[in-house]
Amino acid sequence: MIRKLTEQDRQTVLDYLASEPAHVTFFVADIRDYGFDDPRFFIWGLPTPEGREPFEYVFCLFYGCVHIYSKSDSVDAAAICRFLDENKIDFKMIAGKETLVEPFAKHIAFQNEHRCYLAALRRENFAPHIDERVSVEWATTKDAEEILQLRASIPEFHDFMMPLDQLVDLLATGKGRVVNFRENGQIVASATESCLGRIGYVCTDPAFRGRGYASVLVSNLSEVLLNEGIVPSLSYENPTAGSIYRHLGFREIGRTAVLSK
Repeated sequence: MIRKLTEQDRQTVLDYLASEPAHVTFFVADIRDYGFDDPRFFIWGLPTPEGREPFEYVFCLFYGCVHIYSKSDSVDAAAICRFLDENKIDFKMIAGKETLVEPFAKHIAFQNEHRCYLAALRRENFAPHIDERVSVEWATTKDAEEILQLRASIPEFHDFMMPLDQLVDLLATGKGRVVNFRENGQIVASATESCLGRIGYVCTDPAFRGRGYASVLVSNLSEVLLNEGIVPSLSYENPTAGSIYRHLGFREIGRTAVLSK
């Protein structure tokens, strides 16, 4: 039966997650940053006592999003939905590999769905985008509200807005980082590493698009991560964005999906 995982499960679950690092960045980062007893993060699993793997699947809850992971191509979506309902677990989104997330649409009424390509960047493929006219800056907590204002101007982000307290915590603790570009004192482009190399919230003010700002920011962020021995990864559904990332050296490694209520 599904059970809540505890500190005693740490190494077992990390070993289980280790084979597909780009798919499990949220799990690994949240275990590292919050452990198993923080009220902001919960993780459960279905053990397989006689199986080759310790779990059939694991899933976690963080800021209203349920992340699903399994090494197999499917999970028992009905059983997970029953567990969430019976335990009165409130959530807004379900995310994970596309094949794992799709079946949940049969059991829960979702308003929106986003299907994305997942891509990763290896050092040998990295083709930096350098533009000496673009001076980047690393965000601090004082920039949080302005960053969220920029994100709010991007329709594609409306289903995924990060709460202010989460962004402030990310910047204050170093759990992630944000790189920005300003023009006339205003943040007009931004990119975020939210956990263990996962890059997201790449955005440019619509009035400033087509100038290569996003490429410079993702390139800068990727170089820092690679120099730290971290493999950058990101997801995208926009073909234009995909072209930008491929020019930097990112290669597609799978598909992900997010269903939101």
